[in-house]
Amino acid sequence: MTNYNFNIEVKDQTGTAVSGATIIMYDNAGTQVFSAITNASGVIASDQIVTNTNNPKRIEFTKTGYKNKTFYLNVDNDDYNYYMAVDSYITTYCQPEDVQYLLRLTTAFSTSTNPSLSTIVQRINESEDEIDRYCRRAWRETQVVEYKDINRLDMNSEGFVRIYLSYPDIYDFDALEGDKIEIFDGSYTDWVASRTSGRNNDYWLENKLGILYVNTLTIRERGAKLTYRYGNAQIPNPIKKAAILLTASSILKTSFGSVIVPEEIGSLRREEAYKMYETEAYQIMEKYKNHFSSLR
Repeated sequence: MTNYNFNIEVKDQTGTAVSGATIIMYDNAGTQVFSAITNASGVIASDQIVTNTNNPKRIEFTKTGYKNKTFYLNVDNDDYNYYMAVDSYITTYCQPEDVQYLLRLTTAFSTSTNPSLSTIVQRINESEDEIDRYCRRAWRETQVVEYKDINRLDMNSEGFVRIYLSYPDIYDFDALEGDKIEIFDGSYTDWVASRTSGRNNDYWLENKLGILYVNTLTIRERGAKLTYRYGNAQIPNPIKKAAILLTASSILKTSFGSVIVPEEIGSLRREEAYKMYETEAYQIMEKYKNHFSSLR
């Protein structure tokens, strides 16, 4: 039997170190080898001593707000420093604790609650998608691909044709982010990679309005395939409220509602509550709808 030093570095999907995570190692007989917590750098503060017996070892990662992860390895070398990539439960418009507060729950959602934290996050993500769909805009970075005709009747005096994108709040085109302006003239040519942006060059963008201008004086374009990102980074408080209401409503509609919420929420019966939450959410969303996109 030989002793080896072991450590692990944990980061989430954005490359950020995950602190406060519990790392537990078991041998193949199911005996716990160690349990440790990651520090601000995403590593265990002190190397753990691990033997080369009873391989493979099982490593388990847990932390509230993250998906549990398990992997196996053979310990047969010194100074291990493993890297583990984990996925956090990402929500943008509201957080699970916001839904917990609205439903007057005293226990925070976790991996052991019913519904679990991952279920609540999934419901919030579904609410975010519905808000984006209904409002035809977003308050988070979203990338889409769409096809547009190039209509020379929309050409201005400087030879630029206007292409009306379906969404407002457009990010600047960036090839490193996968953005493309593919102009068709028998075949597609990506102008982001091959042309120059700017009002005196080949294309430019009115970001807020979602209007792309392309210079078509020298070629015979027929259409465009556009890959772009859109979204407003500032989330209005009413949109946050709409996300909370939609998520709470979706929970109360299901069997989860009868598990975690009494028959009445305050003075409202559960069925009355989810209908009222949903109605209020859509009233808010209507005020933020992008009406221009329906004309494009």
